[in-house]
Amino acid sequence: MIMDALRKRMKTIIYVIVVAFVATGALVYLRGPRGGNSQQEAYAQRSDRPVATVNGEEISYQEYSYQLNGYLRQYQNQISSNQVVGLKSRVLNNLINQELILQAAEKNGINPEISEETIQEQLDQAINKYASSKEEFEKIIKKNGQTIEDVKNTIKNSMTMQKRIEGMLAKVKADVKITEEEIAKEYEEVTASHILIKTDDKDDKDDKEAKEKAEKVLKLAKAGNDFTELAKEYSEGPSASRGGELGSFGHGKMVPAFEKAAFAMKVGEVSDLVKTEFGYHIIKVTDKKVASGEEFNSKKEEIRKKLLSQKESEAINQWIEETRDDSKVIIKDKEINAFTAAQEGDLKTAIKDYKAAIKANSGSYYLYHNLADAYQRNGNQEDVISTYQEAINKYPEQVDFYMSLANIYQKEEKFDKAVEVYEQGLTNNQDNAELHLGLGDLYRAQDKTDEAVVEYEKFSKLSGDNLMAHYRLARVYSQMGLEDKSKAEMEKLKEIQKKKQEQVKEEREEENKVEETKTEKN
Repeated sequence: MIMDALRKRMKTIIYVIVVAFVATGALVYLRGPRGGNSQQEAYAQRSDRPVATVNGEEISYQEYSYQLNGYLRQYQNQISSNQVVGLKSRVLNNLINQELILQAAEKNGINPEISEETIQEQLDQAINKYASSKEEFEKIIKKNGQTIEDVKNTIKNSMTMQKRIEGMLAKVKADVKITEEEIAKEYEEVTASHILIKTDDKDDKDDKEAKEKAEKVLKLAKAGNDFTELAKEYSEGPSASRGGELGSFGHGKMVPAFEKAAFAMKVGEVSDLVKTEFGYHIIKVTDKKVASGEEFNSKKEEIRKKLLSQKESEAINQWIEETRDDSKVIIKDKEINAFTAAQEGDLKTAIKDYKAAIKANSGSYYLYHNLADAYQRNGNQEDVISTYQEAINKYPEQVDFYMSLANIYQKEEKFDKAVEVYEQGLTNNQDNAELHLGLGDLYRAQDKTDEAVVEYEKFSKLSGDNLMAHYRLARVYSQMGLEDKSKAEMEKLKEIQKKKQEQVKEEREEENKVEETKTEKN
């Protein structure tokens, strides 16, 4: 079901996201024209139709695109094309959740009043942030066809929405309490080691043999033999090489039977056999942190606040899910419906919907990644390759398609084909640093060191002042044993850092001059 997939993805605190959307809305739109960059234009297509409806209330494409562009502006091309639909899905779901909260607030009579003084205070903050004077601010907003009154209305509406959301969520959180027992359990810890004798519950004979072996080791442990040495010799778990050491753990970190036994034991005590789904355990507790004493008392309030925050978040998420279950939510965006189907494992529907979305919107080149992924998960390897080939033919300027297809050929050890793909990419996108890096990595995987270095040197030259690029290359050279080349890249790194520090210093000096000018004018 769609709701099941949405529940899995709603791990973030809804309260924080929703309020952030509303609180920043008034100021984000002051930053300039709505046009945005080319990535924003491609990812946030315009439409007169609603992107979704919530109990009959429409969420417009304009609002959806605006919120999406806010994220794209914030991350400035850091969103890769294979992450776009996932981002779109999260943005839309946050808008849907926001609408559900606002509808619930209206039903509960939560209608706060925002005073003129508060609105003026927010306006003054905006003026100070985006301009050196009220007159300059008015010139800025006039370019967007706005007036001071328009901005004040936007601030009032945003703050009203924020207060309504806060009021509704406060109502949801009102009954959340933290008990003394919960605080104690959060504080308590056990430090233990164990010896594991694995068993397979599907085979009684294996279980019997495992139990016999475990009982033999238990006798040795109870007789006072060194537990660490016994674990190294007999334990079949991953901690055997460490003498069975598991470190410290709190409640809820181990399987129930193991946890119950460990927390009931005294320091230095060796348990009887403890059976879990993994096999038979022999546990030795080496230390315990109990909920008493000066340290515990000093941390109680900190623990209470932490648990309260966690439980409030859980209460809000549960309320959102239940409210959404009881509401009529219709998502009309083909891309997001395809993404949801893929998340649910309905790959046939996802493939059909992705293909329809690609056909409907010529700008949605990024969907080829999602379509290829759906084919991959469905076991259609030939379709994966043909999808990327089609994408390359239609969008030769999109470098990541070459990278993805070359990686597929490389995994299949079809190195000649992978090289052909990179060369085609460089023919269509001359002087692209990432393609040279990818081709260098491909040559390196084939132990063709000289060819790899040629490509890496081109990558270094084309990367300019990109700190991470030179750091990556320095590590690659070091791994290849080419220490001289690695040191040369680190020297470039130091030069770039020095240059950037000087630029920051100059910018700060310029900012100080601007602040001094503002102060003199005031």
